Amino acid sequence: MAFNVDEIIFDRFTYIESNDLTTGSLLYTLRQTRDASLNFSAESDEILDGTGSPIARIFRAKTATLSGTNALFSIGLLAAQAGSEKVDATSAAPIVVPATEVLTISEGKITLAHKAAASISYIYGLSSNGLGTVYTAGATASDTEFVQDDTGEVTTITTPTGVVGKIYVQYTYSSAEGIHVPIKTSDFPKSTRITGHCIFHDACDDSIEYAGIITGKAKLDASSVDVPFSATDGHSWSYLFEKNFCSASEDLLDFYVLP
Repeated sequence: MAFNVDEIIFDRFTYIESNDLTTGSLLYTLRQTRDASLNFSAESDEILDGTGSPIARIFRAKTATLSGTNALFSIGLLAAQAGSEKVDATSAAPIVVPATEVLTISEGKITLAHKAAASISYIYGLSSNGLGTVYTAGATASDTEFVQDDTGEVTTITTPTGVVGKIYVQYTYSSAEGIHVPIKTSDFPKSTRITGHCIFHDACDDSIEYAGIITGKAKLDASSVDVPFSATDGHSWSYLFEKNFCSASEDLLDFYVLP
């Protein structure tokens, strides 16, 4: 018996896959999607008769946008929106990251949690009102200068003479663990094959599920990317579908419903 349905109940949008157009390799997935919607639009010309009354409309340049929100912050999505890639740190290729510490002076020294990747120019004394005296690097410790020692596994700083309490330190260090997403002004999202998956139910028997699939060549919209650093707002996304110019097909995207 042929599968034939028309009006069905939408349940939920489940996940999105992004695949490389050339190799087909999976780039990233979004598995906590919500508030997804598919929008079509087109340019139109209104044809008027001699009295100025509209008698026809001609539509052209159809576009389609799939947009929504991922409930969780996605590093893969952020990298794709920036036209970048995730860089995974390794022992062979560590990443250099910034660090800030507030440390209590003990016997004229403070010990950083990591080994500094470069010379530290300044450290800061802390007072009840915030940052206090600024101290500079020197060859020997004095009333105004500190000494940085990187000979051990971590960096030790001999603090200025006579200074007690807490010290505020900014520095960089090399890490063999972590992820780096470089965001450059010259990089923008690339076209990929997007496949969105959703679930429908039969209108007469909601125990019957149907699979919905939306797929096509698309590019993340870089004209306005909003990434709220909030636990509740989620990570928004918007894909602009593109016609394959080198194909004889006029297809913009494909929508499937399967039993």
